[in-house]
Amino acid sequence: MDNYIKNIIPNIKQFGMLLSQKSYFINKTWLLINEGSDLIQYTFKTNNELIISKNGDVIKGNWELLSETKILIETRNASIQLENLFFDKNIIVLLKPSLIEELFILIDEKVVKDPFKYLNDLKHNKKFEVTELDPATDNAIAIAIIFIAGLLLFGLILTK
Repeated sequence: MDNYIKNIIPNIKQFGMLLSQKSYFINKTWLLINEGSDLIQYTFKTNNELIISKNGDVIKGNWELLSETKILIETRNASIQLENLFFDKNIIVLLKPSLIEELFILIDEKVVKDPFKYLNDLKHNKKFEVTELDPATDNAIAIAIIFIAGLLLFGLILTK
């Protein structure tokens, strides 16, 4: 499983976001994909509180962004530093670097039913989708379109 994910990430990395874009993962419940049968959910709160629910039993902890690509997760019993491999509004793939690297795959279970299929679809389809632009880019495009339309209209008036 981990090798498949690690191999597909370089093909979709350009479509991901940085962890500093917190609004996409805060106050949302994420399901951890794991090898066992445990249902483990993570909820990252705005005050850096972390709620981890394992089969309904809750552990409270904290989270902190160390950089745009690294997050620290702390509970009473442990602290781990994870690196962002891929993140979008529906899936987070984090890596715990060590001798035996471990992946943490968190999904929005309302949207993603199969993380492998989701990542594979991103690999094959994302290059054809229109991505959401920031307001400054939207304004620049709108101004460019108005300018070009004005030039075309001006050209039509001059030719008559």
